[in-house]
Amino acid sequence: MQENLNDFWKVIVEYWMLIWIIVATSATAMLRTAKEHGKADYIEASLCSLFSTSIWFMLDWLGLPSEVGIGIGVFIAYIGTLRFSNWVRNKLGIE
Repeated sequence: MQENLNDFWKVIVEYWMLIWIIVATSATAMLRTAKEHGKADYIEASLCSLFSTSIWFMLDWLGLPSEVGIGIGVFIAYIGTLRFSNWVRNKLGIE
């Protein structure tokens, strides 16, 4: 039992930034959708967390500071996945 608890804390300590990104982006998206539509949209919050997680891994892969992922993720959650995906499509010229 103690060994499992130690492994759990190792994961928490190693990936605290990623956990914080997921919590911050999903909370921001749920609060934004609750304010706009009167109820929280869990699918929107999940997509925002997924986008933010992929950005965190991409920043790490590029050798950039992964702490920036929190700000980028919360920005994505604030504007919403639909508007963000439309913006990306327009920038890339995808119809």
